[in-house]
Amino acid sequence: LLQALGSLSSLRPAMPGEFTRRAFENGKLDLLQVEGLADLMESETKAQRIQALDQIKGDTGQFYEKWRDELLSSLAHLEAVIDFGEDEADVEEDIVMGSVIPKLERVKSAISNALSDTKRGEIVRCGVSVAIVGAPNAGKSTLLNALVRRDAAIISEIPGTTRDVIQVNMNIGGYSVILSDTAGIREETDDPIERLGISRSASESKSADFRVLVVDVTEDIDNAQTLVQSVLGDGPSLLVLSKSDKADSQRHVEEAHTRIKQFLSSIGSMSSTVVVVSCKHDEGVNDLLQHLKSAITQLLAPAPVGEKGGKQQQDSDLGHDTAEATIPSRGGGAVITRARHRTHLQHTLTALQNALAEARDNNDHVIACEELRQAVHELNKILGRVDVEQLLDILFRDFCIGK
Repeated sequence: LLQALGSLSSLRPAMPGEFTRRAFENGKLDLLQVEGLADLMESETKAQRIQALDQIKGDTGQFYEKWRDELLSSLAHLEAVIDFGEDEADVEEDIVMGSVIPKLERVKSAISNALSDTKRGEIVRCGVSVAIVGAPNAGKSTLLNALVRRDAAIISEIPGTTRDVIQVNMNIGGYSVILSDTAGIREETDDPIERLGISRSASESKSADFRVLVVDVTEDIDNAQTLVQSVLGDGPSLLVLSKSDKADSQRHVEEAHTRIKQFLSSIGSMSSTVVVVSCKHDEGVNDLLQHLKSAITQLLAPAPVGEKGGKQQQDSDLGHDTAEATIPSRGGGAVITRARHRTHLQHTLTALQNALAEARDNNDHVIACEELRQAVHELNKILGRVDVEQLLDILFRDFCIGK
């Protein structure tokens, strides 16, 4: 069939992403929806598919469209004050500004709160980074292999075997998770390569979305307190007592568990989950996976209905209610799903803050209008209405032929 169609002079094979590009250029899809389609084709987990579908349906774009419409309306009213404020009786500056300023404040509040979303959309799209950290020979690589059910990392009784970060992807609770096995952390070593590995471990722990701290239950728990406090200070974490099969007795394991819980309580740690694991006998691994699933779900879950980000707040952000505007959210998806969205939205917020300062504090409506034009311009970039040719070339290049 393809050969027959290809023989016709009026027909040719579609280029990568050509149908989607035509839909975009003809106004059938905005850039957010095109990106959602690309994300859907690349999705590997349920959460990624839900978020991509939200974007394709236009649920994400409606927030940007509403903010853009509010800014354009404010811009038009400000320009009316500049052009006709002294001549027309129905364009009174005090009345117009009394309407424009609160509107701009609401949009600013909505955008500010959207930017404070802990990067949930980007994390769902790219994967949750989980760093496995601990002292040398604590059982980190063994734990990684037990979690992914294969020999992903080399295991040895020799401390310091892992020198670099080893990453493995897996699906936990419908979320894409990037597990990172790191070099053992200790204060002193004569090996320059191991020192580099330790430095990378510390960086991985700080940058990860979540940490699994592994402590050898056969070692003196009190000696691990400094490392525990350091790692827990990096962010959301849980603690694993490993090698329970090598402990002298079950009582020893229970005492170690009690001591580490008491230490966590003494430092006021919010990460109070402690899981006892024996990778050799596959004990506690499923329990650890369940704790990870709960922690990741809590980390990425949107706010409940009626609370910050719920249905009631959605109406506020879309202008159905003039109450305080906070983070918009629609269950599985998020307003910001790519780094470029965040960058342009930050620029929008900066321009909007400048516009408010000029209009309200300095009474300079001309500069305020220019700042509002810049804010609208940044939102247009998100929606794909300006300066997107290079971005489109990259985006459609990765599409399947004809999609």
